[in-house]
Amino acid sequence: MPTDTYPIVSFTAARAALGDALDADIPMLLIGSPGVGKSALVEEVAAARKLPARVLLGSTVDPTDIGGLPVPRRDGVDRLPLRLIRDCADAPGVLFLDELSCAPPSVQAALLRLILERCAGDVRLHVGSRVVAAAAGVRTYSPSPAAWRTWLNFLRAKAASACATGCGAARCGRSAGGG
Repeated sequence: MPTDTYPIVSFTAARAALGDALDADIPMLLIGSPGVGKSALVEEVAAARKLPARVLLGSTVDPTDIGGLPVPRRDGVDRLPLRLIRDCADAPGVLFLDELSCAPPSVQAALLRLILERCAGDVRLHVGSRVVAAAAGVRTYSPSPAAWRTWLNFLRAKAASACATGCGAARCGRSAGGG
């Protein structure tokens, strides 16, 4: 498994790459320092495709939240994951798995199944839903081997530069005039 560093791309290039990945239904893992605009990027690209972005913070959930809470039925047991996962099963949306690197290994395993198999508990994501994950940390963040099936992008904050549109990104490439 590779552990060397990977190229850093601009917010504009990351936006284009994420858009292409969403269009092709390729899960993407965004890696960058806190505050570089990973969340803003996902929300912007989802909105451009008229898809709701549903944010799941990996650092605040339990594996049962993803794998599903057991719900007894007459003929057995159903496993129901969090509502926002079920929302992406009922209708198209972008499921944004944020803070993946801050999640404990048991949660990362549950999220990895969601990323690769598009399943959580007894729920399968809608065919029009897309999955994007984000991890904060150094450029050499090394997820589990199966995670290398995802397409990696790295974002870099530019020192003392802020987006003129107020989108929250350090530099997103847009102008205040809507460009």
